[in-house]
Amino acid sequence: MSAPNIQMPRITQKETTFFNRVNQSRIVQMIQAGRNPELLSRISPSYFNIDITWRCNNNCRGCIDATAVRRKVDQPDSELDMSWEMCQDLLSYAKDNSMLGAIIQGGEPLLHPRIDDFLHACVDANLVLRMVTNGTKISEHADAIVAAFAAERKCTFRVSVNTDEAHYADFVRRSSADLSQVISGIRTLTSRGVPVVASTVYFGENFSGDGAPENISQLSRIGELVAGAGVFKWLILPGRDPVTKGPVPLTKSEMEVVDGLPGEIGGTKVVKADRHQLERQMPAAAQNKDYSPCPASLLRVVVGSNGNLYSCTEHIGDERAIVGRIAPPEVTFSSVWHSIDRVKRQLAFDPRRECASITCDRYGINSTIDTARDGYAKFGCPSIIAHLLKDHDYTSDLFF
Repeated sequence: MSAPNIQMPRITQKETTFFNRVNQSRIVQMIQAGRNPELLSRISPSYFNIDITWRCNNNCRGCIDATAVRRKVDQPDSELDMSWEMCQDLLSYAKDNSMLGAIIQGGEPLLHPRIDDFLHACVDANLVLRMVTNGTKISEHADAIVAAFAAERKCTFRVSVNTDEAHYADFVRRSSADLSQVISGIRTLTSRGVPVVASTVYFGENFSGDGAPENISQLSRIGELVAGAGVFKWLILPGRDPVTKGPVPLTKSEMEVVDGLPGEIGGTKVVKADRHQLERQMPAAAQNKDYSPCPASLLRVVVGSNGNLYSCTEHIGDERAIVGRIAPPEVTFSSVWHSIDRVKRQLAFDPRRECASITCDRYGINSTIDTARDGYAKFGCPSIIAHLLKDHDYTSDLFF
Protein backbone atom coordinates (compact mmCIF):
# COMPACT_ATOMS: atom_id res chain seq x y z
CA MET A 1 0.00 0.00 0.00
CA SER A 2 1.35 3.43 -0.91
CA ALA A 3 1.40 6.19 1.66
CA PRO A 4 -1.82 8.23 1.76
CA ASN A 5 -1.52 11.93 1.08
CA ILE A 6 -1.17 13.20 4.65
CA GLN A 7 -0.09 16.81 5.06
CA MET A 8 2.71 17.06 7.61
CA PRO A 9 2.95 20.27 9.67
CA ARG A 10 5.97 22.52 9.17
CA ILE A 11 8.75 22.26 11.71
CA THR A 12 11.30 24.89 12.63
CA GLN A 13 15.04 24.65 12.12
CA LYS A 14 15.45 24.22 15.87
CA GLU A 15 13.17 21.18 15.82
CA THR A 16 14.97 19.36 13.01
CA THR A 17 17.39 17.81 15.49
CA PHE A 18 14.51 15.74 16.90
CA PHE A 19 14.64 13.73 13.67
CA ASN A 20 18.32 12.93 13.66
CA ARG A 21 19.06 9.39 12.59
CA VAL A 22 20.12 8.05 15.97
CA ASN A 23 16.73 9.07 17.38
CA GLN A 24 14.49 7.71 14.65
CA SER A 25 13.89 4.31 16.22
CA ARG A 26 12.19 6.00 19.17
CA ILE A 27 10.00 8.04 16.83
CA VAL A 28 8.98 4.87 15.01
CA GLN A 29 8.04 3.28 18.35
CA MET A 30 5.97 6.33 19.30
CA ILE A 31 4.07 6.32 16.01
CA GLN A 32 3.35 2.60 16.24
CA ALA A 33 2.36 2.81 19.92
CA GLY A 34 -0.22 5.52 19.33
CA ARG A 35 -1.94 6.07 22.69
CA ASN A 36 -1.53 2.54 24.01
CA PRO A 37 -0.22 2.88 27.61
CA GLU A 38 1.49 -0.52 27.61
CA LEU A 39 3.40 0.18 24.39
CA LEU A 40 4.24 3.76 25.40
CA SER A 41 5.64 2.57 28.73
CA ARG A 42 8.31 0.56 26.91
CA ILE A 43 9.91 3.54 25.14
CA SER A 44 13.00 5.00 26.79
CA PRO A 45 13.49 8.77 26.56
CA SER A 46 16.22 10.28 24.41
CA TYR A 47 17.66 12.69 26.92
CA PHE A 48 17.34 14.18 30.37
CA ASN A 49 16.82 17.79 31.36
CA ILE A 50 18.48 17.64 34.78
CA ASP A 51 18.04 20.44 37.30
CA ILE A 52 21.01 19.17 39.26
CA THR A 53 20.73 21.99 41.79
CA TRP A 54 18.29 24.80 42.47
CA ARG A 55 20.93 26.93 44.16
CA CYS A 56 22.45 29.92 42.41
CA ASN A 57 25.10 32.36 43.59
CA ASN A 58 23.71 35.13 41.39
CA ASN A 59 20.28 36.72 41.19
CA CYS A 60 20.43 38.11 37.67
CA ARG A 61 17.97 40.67 36.45
CA GLY A 62 15.80 39.28 33.68
CA CYS A 63 16.99 35.70 34.27
CA ILE A 64 15.75 33.42 31.48
CA ASP A 65 14.97 30.85 34.19
CA ALA A 66 13.02 33.25 36.37
CA THR A 67 11.48 30.37 38.32
CA ALA A 68 14.85 29.21 39.69
CA VAL A 69 14.74 31.54 42.66
CA ARG A 70 11.16 30.56 43.44
CA ARG A 71 12.05 26.88 43.35
CA LYS A 72 14.93 27.57 45.71
CA VAL A 73 12.56 29.20 48.20
CA ASP A 74 9.88 26.53 47.90
CA GLN A 75 12.15 23.53 48.47
CA PRO A 76 13.72 22.34 51.74
CA ASP A 77 17.50 22.66 51.89
CA SER A 78 17.88 18.88 51.63
CA GLU A 79 16.31 18.95 48.15
CA LEU A 80 18.18 21.91 46.64
CA ASP A 81 20.98 19.63 45.41
CA MET A 82 20.20 16.36 43.64
CA SER A 83 21.40 13.44 45.77
CA TRP A 84 24.37 11.48 44.51
CA GLU A 85 22.26 8.30 44.57
CA MET A 86 19.79 9.97 42.22
CA CYS A 87 22.57 11.15 39.92
CA GLN A 88 23.98 7.63 39.73
CA ASP A 89 20.56 6.13 39.06
CA LEU A 90 19.88 8.50 36.15
CA LEU A 91 23.29 7.97 34.58
CA SER A 92 23.11 4.20 34.97
CA TYR A 93 19.75 4.20 33.19
CA ALA A 94 21.08 6.49 30.46
CA LYS A 95 24.02 4.20 29.81
CA ASP A 96 21.97 1.01 29.86
CA ASN A 97 19.33 2.43 27.49
CA SER A 98 21.64 4.18 25.01
CA MET A 99 20.24 7.62 25.73
CA LEU A 100 21.65 10.41 23.60
CA GLY A 101 22.42 13.12 26.07
CA ALA A 102 21.63 15.40 28.97
CA ILE A 103 21.07 19.09 29.50
CA ILE A 104 22.56 20.03 32.86
CA GLN A 105 20.96 23.08 34.33
CA GLY A 106 19.63 24.63 37.51
CA GLY A 107 20.21 26.96 39.38
CA GLU A 108 23.93 27.21 38.76
CA PRO A 109 25.01 23.62 37.93
CA LEU A 110 28.64 24.12 38.96
CA LEU A 111 27.49 24.66 42.57
CA HIS A 112 26.51 21.00 42.95
CA PRO A 113 28.85 19.45 45.55
CA ARG A 114 29.70 16.50 43.28
CA ILE A 115 29.54 18.14 39.87
CA ASP A 116 33.04 16.91 38.96
CA ASP A 117 32.08 13.30 39.68
CA PHE A 118 28.86 13.80 37.74
CA LEU A 119 30.66 15.09 34.65
CA HIS A 120 33.16 12.24 34.71
CA ALA A 121 30.25 9.77 34.97
CA CYS A 122 28.58 11.44 31.96
CA VAL A 123 31.72 10.81 29.94
CA ASP A 124 31.67 7.16 31.03
CA ALA A 125 28.02 6.92 29.92
CA ASN A 126 28.98 8.47 26.55
CA LEU A 127 26.35 11.20 26.87
CA VAL A 128 26.34 14.30 24.69
CA LEU A 129 26.07 17.21 27.11
CA ARG A 130 24.86 20.76 27.14
CA MET A 131 25.50 22.97 30.13
CA VAL A 132 24.63 26.62 30.62
CA THR A 133 26.50 28.33 33.44
CA ASN A 134 27.10 31.83 34.76
CA GLY A 135 30.82 31.00 34.63
CA THR A 136 31.76 32.09 38.14
CA LYS A 137 32.93 28.62 39.21
CA ILE A 138 34.71 27.48 36.05
CA SER A 139 38.23 27.72 37.49
CA GLU A 140 37.32 25.46 40.42
CA HIS A 141 36.10 22.69 38.11
CA ALA A 142 38.27 23.19 35.03
CA ASP A 143 39.70 19.64 34.86
CA ALA A 144 36.27 17.97 34.92
CA ILE A 145 34.87 20.46 32.40
CA VAL A 146 37.79 19.89 30.02
CA ALA A 147 37.24 16.11 30.18
CA ALA A 148 33.48 16.34 29.62
CA PHE A 149 33.42 19.06 26.98
CA ALA A 150 36.47 18.22 24.90
CA ALA A 151 35.98 19.14 21.24
CA GLU A 152 35.78 15.54 20.04
CA ARG A 153 32.75 14.88 22.29
CA LYS A 154 30.60 17.38 20.33
CA CYS A 155 29.11 18.84 23.49
CA THR A 156 28.09 22.42 24.24
CA PHE A 157 29.51 24.39 27.15
CA ARG A 158 27.78 27.75 27.20
CA VAL A 159 28.59 30.70 29.45
CA SER A 160 26.08 33.51 29.92
CA VAL A 161 27.67 36.96 29.66
CA ASN A 162 24.88 39.53 29.61
CA THR A 163 26.70 42.67 30.65
CA ASP A 164 30.07 44.40 30.55
CA GLU A 165 32.39 44.73 33.51
CA ALA A 166 31.09 48.16 34.56
CA HIS A 167 27.50 46.93 35.00
CA TYR A 168 28.14 43.35 36.08
CA ALA A 169 27.74 43.62 39.87
CA ASP A 170 24.46 45.49 39.56
CA PHE A 171 23.15 43.06 36.93
CA VAL A 172 23.81 39.93 39.00
CA ARG A 173 22.80 41.77 42.19
CA ARG A 174 25.95 40.76 44.03
CA SER A 175 28.20 43.57 45.23
CA SER A 176 31.37 41.47 45.27
CA ALA A 177 30.83 40.05 41.78
CA ASP A 178 33.63 40.51 39.24
CA LEU A 179 33.22 39.71 35.54
CA SER A 180 36.98 39.23 35.18
CA GLN A 181 36.59 35.98 37.16
CA VAL A 182 34.20 34.69 34.48
CA ILE A 183 36.38 35.82 31.57
CA SER A 184 39.44 34.25 33.20
CA GLY A 185 37.58 30.94 33.58
CA ILE A 186 36.56 30.98 29.93
CA ARG A 187 40.15 31.68 28.88
CA THR A 188 41.35 28.72 30.97
CA LEU A 189 39.01 26.38 29.11
CA THR A 190 39.68 27.70 25.61
CA SER A 191 43.42 27.51 26.20
CA ARG A 192 42.92 23.81 26.94
CA GLY A 193 40.93 23.13 23.78
CA VAL A 194 37.33 23.39 24.98
CA PRO A 195 35.09 25.02 22.33
CA VAL A 196 33.22 27.45 24.60
CA VAL A 197 30.08 29.27 23.48
CA ALA A 198 29.32 32.62 25.07
CA SER A 199 25.71 33.79 25.01
CA THR A 200 24.22 37.21 25.56
CA VAL A 201 20.53 37.97 25.93
CA TYR A 202 20.00 41.57 24.92
CA PHE A 203 17.43 43.86 26.49
CA GLY A 204 16.12 47.09 25.03
CA GLU A 205 14.40 49.91 26.85
CA ASN A 206 11.00 48.23 26.36
CA PHE A 207 12.00 45.14 28.35
CA SER A 208 10.86 45.30 31.96
CA GLY A 209 11.20 41.67 33.03
CA ASP A 210 12.50 41.54 36.61
CA GLY A 211 14.06 44.97 36.29
CA ALA A 212 16.45 43.93 33.52
CA PRO A 213 18.37 47.02 32.39
CA GLU A 214 19.02 47.96 28.79
CA ASN A 215 22.27 46.30 27.68
CA ILE A 216 22.29 46.79 23.90
CA SER A 217 24.69 49.69 24.33
CA GLN A 218 27.11 47.21 25.97
CA LEU A 219 27.12 44.62 23.17
CA SER A 220 30.29 45.83 21.47
CA ARG A 221 32.24 45.65 24.71
CA ILE A 222 30.79 42.24 25.60
CA GLY A 223 31.86 40.99 22.19
CA GLU A 224 35.40 42.23 22.77
CA LEU A 225 35.55 40.48 26.15
CA VAL A 226 34.32 37.06 25.03
CA ALA A 227 36.30 37.11 21.78
CA GLY A 228 39.39 38.04 23.75
CA ALA A 229 38.77 35.02 25.97
CA GLY A 230 38.86 32.77 22.90
CA VAL A 231 35.26 31.55 22.58
CA PHE A 232 34.60 30.02 19.19
CA LYS A 233 31.05 31.36 19.01
CA TRP A 234 29.19 34.31 20.51
CA LEU A 235 25.44 33.66 20.49
CA ILE A 236 23.28 36.80 20.68
CA LEU A 237 19.67 36.25 21.71
CA PRO A 238 16.77 38.69 22.04
CA GLY A 239 14.99 39.12 25.35
CA ARG A 240 11.72 37.24 24.99
CA ASP A 241 8.27 37.57 26.47
CA PRO A 242 7.89 34.71 28.99
CA VAL A 243 4.39 33.85 27.70
CA THR A 244 4.33 34.55 23.97
CA LYS A 245 8.00 33.58 23.51
CA GLY A 246 8.25 36.35 20.95
CA PRO A 247 11.07 38.91 21.10
CA VAL A 248 10.45 42.10 23.04
CA PRO A 249 10.21 44.99 20.53
CA LEU A 250 13.26 47.18 20.01
CA THR A 251 13.49 50.80 19.03
CA LYS A 252 14.86 51.61 15.59
CA SER A 253 18.21 52.74 17.02
CA GLU A 254 18.49 49.58 19.15
CA MET A 255 17.79 47.38 16.15
CA GLU A 256 20.49 49.20 14.20
CA VAL A 257 23.01 48.41 16.95
CA VAL A 258 22.15 44.71 16.86
CA ASP A 259 22.10 44.52 13.06
CA GLY A 260 25.38 46.40 12.90
CA LEU A 261 27.35 43.83 14.86
CA PRO A 262 29.94 42.08 12.66
CA GLY A 263 29.73 38.41 11.74
CA GLU A 264 33.13 37.77 13.29
CA ILE A 265 35.25 39.35 16.00
CA GLY A 266 38.89 38.30 16.13
CA GLY A 267 38.18 34.76 14.96
CA THR A 268 35.02 34.39 17.08
CA LYS A 269 31.89 33.67 15.04
CA VAL A 270 29.02 36.01 15.91
CA VAL A 271 25.61 34.34 15.62
CA LYS A 272 22.49 36.46 15.96
CA ALA A 273 19.17 34.68 16.54
CA ASP A 274 16.68 35.43 13.77
CA ARG A 275 14.27 37.88 15.40
CA HIS A 276 11.98 37.77 12.39
CA GLN A 277 11.57 33.99 12.67
CA LEU A 278 10.63 34.41 16.32
CA GLU A 279 8.17 37.16 15.45
CA ARG A 280 6.49 34.82 12.94
CA GLN A 281 6.12 32.05 15.50
CA MET A 282 2.54 30.84 15.74
CA PRO A 283 0.85 32.37 18.84
CA ALA A 284 -0.61 30.17 21.56
CA ALA A 285 -4.21 30.81 20.50
CA ALA A 286 -3.50 29.53 16.98
CA GLN A 287 -1.82 26.29 18.08
CA ASN A 288 -4.03 23.21 18.07
CA LYS A 289 -2.51 21.25 20.95
CA ASP A 290 -4.77 18.22 20.60
CA TYR A 291 -1.83 15.82 20.72
CA SER A 292 -1.95 14.19 24.13
CA PRO A 293 0.31 12.62 25.18
CA CYS A 294 2.69 15.37 24.14
CA PRO A 295 5.29 13.63 21.91
CA ALA A 296 8.12 15.82 23.18
CA SER A 297 7.38 14.71 26.74
CA LEU A 298 8.01 11.11 25.68
CA LEU A 299 11.34 11.93 24.02
CA ARG A 300 12.76 13.84 26.96
CA VAL A 301 12.14 13.96 30.69
CA VAL A 302 12.69 16.87 33.04
CA VAL A 303 14.13 15.84 36.41
CA GLY A 304 14.04 18.23 39.37
CA SER A 305 16.70 18.11 42.06
CA ASN A 306 14.07 16.65 44.42
CA GLY A 307 13.33 13.73 42.07
CA ASN A 308 10.12 15.01 40.53
CA LEU A 309 9.68 14.08 36.87
CA TYR A 310 7.89 16.69 34.76
CA SER A 311 6.23 16.66 31.36
CA CYS A 312 7.88 19.88 30.22
CA THR A 313 10.33 22.58 31.26
CA GLU A 314 7.48 25.09 31.02
CA HIS A 315 5.70 23.36 33.89
CA ILE A 316 8.47 22.75 36.42
CA GLY A 317 6.99 23.29 39.87
CA ASP A 318 3.43 22.61 38.68
CA GLU A 319 2.00 19.68 40.66
CA ARG A 320 -0.32 18.78 37.77
CA ALA A 321 2.67 18.27 35.48
CA ILE A 322 4.42 15.75 37.74
CA VAL A 323 4.36 12.34 36.06
CA GLY A 324 6.28 10.55 38.82
CA ARG A 325 8.91 10.90 41.51
CA ILE A 326 12.08 8.92 41.98
CA ALA A 327 13.86 8.23 45.25
CA PRO A 328 16.73 5.80 44.64
CA PRO A 329 17.58 3.18 45.61
CA GLU A 330 14.01 2.29 46.62
CA VAL A 331 12.25 3.98 43.70
CA THR A 332 14.44 4.05 40.58
CA PHE A 333 13.95 6.04 37.41
CA SER A 334 13.44 2.83 35.43
CA SER A 335 10.66 1.62 37.71
CA VAL A 336 8.78 4.93 37.41
CA TRP A 337 9.37 5.69 33.74
CA HIS A 338 8.41 2.24 32.51
CA SER A 339 5.21 2.12 34.55
CA ILE A 340 1.66 2.33 33.26
CA ASP A 341 0.94 4.90 35.97
CA ARG A 342 3.50 7.30 34.49
CA VAL A 343 1.94 7.02 31.04
CA LYS A 344 -1.55 7.54 32.42
CA ARG A 345 -0.38 10.71 34.13
CA GLN A 346 1.02 11.97 30.84
CA LEU A 347 -2.20 11.09 29.05
CA ALA A 348 -4.16 12.99 31.71
CA PHE A 349 -2.01 16.09 31.25
CA ASP A 350 -3.94 17.60 28.34
CA PRO A 351 -1.93 20.28 26.48
CA ARG A 352 -5.19 21.84 25.24
CA ARG A 353 -6.01 22.73 28.83
CA GLU A 354 -2.64 23.02 30.57
CA CYS A 355 -0.79 24.80 27.76
CA ALA A 356 -3.60 26.99 26.41
CA SER A 357 -1.76 30.24 27.15
CA ILE A 358 1.72 28.94 26.31
CA THR A 359 3.31 29.25 22.89
CA CYS A 360 4.88 25.81 22.49
CA ASP A 361 8.28 26.05 20.81
CA ARG A 362 8.04 22.34 20.00
CA TYR A 363 4.64 22.64 18.37
CA GLY A 364 5.95 21.53 14.99
CA ILE A 365 7.53 18.31 16.23
CA ASN A 366 4.50 17.48 18.39
CA SER A 367 2.03 18.07 15.56
CA THR A 368 4.17 16.18 13.04
CA ILE A 369 4.48 13.04 15.16
CA ASP A 370 0.82 13.24 16.17
CA THR A 371 -0.25 13.46 12.52
CA ALA A 372 1.91 10.46 11.68
CA ARG A 373 0.64 8.30 14.56
CA ASP A 374 -2.97 9.13 13.72
CA GLY A 375 -2.33 8.23 10.09
CA TYR A 376 -0.62 5.01 11.08
CA ALA A 377 -3.52 4.06 13.37
CA LYS A 378 -6.04 4.79 10.61
CA PHE A 379 -4.29 3.23 7.63
CA GLY A 380 -1.92 0.74 9.28
CA CYS A 381 0.61 1.70 6.66
CA PRO A 382 4.36 1.34 7.38
CA SER A 383 5.12 3.66 4.46
CA ILE A 384 3.70 6.57 6.49
CA ILE A 385 6.68 6.20 8.81
CA ALA A 386 9.11 5.93 5.91
CA HIS A 387 7.54 9.02 4.36
CA LEU A 388 7.94 10.99 7.60
CA LEU A 389 11.54 10.00 8.12
CA LYS A 390 12.42 10.62 4.47
CA ASP A 391 11.09 14.17 4.71
CA HIS A 392 13.13 14.74 7.85
CA ASP A 393 16.30 12.77 7.12
CA TYR A 394 18.80 14.82 9.07
CA THR A 395 22.36 13.79 9.80
CA SER A 396 23.04 15.78 12.97
CA ASP A 397 24.60 13.74 15.74
CA LEU A 398 23.19 16.07 18.37
CA PHE A 399 19.71 15.88 19.79
CA PHE A 400 19.57 19.45 21.02
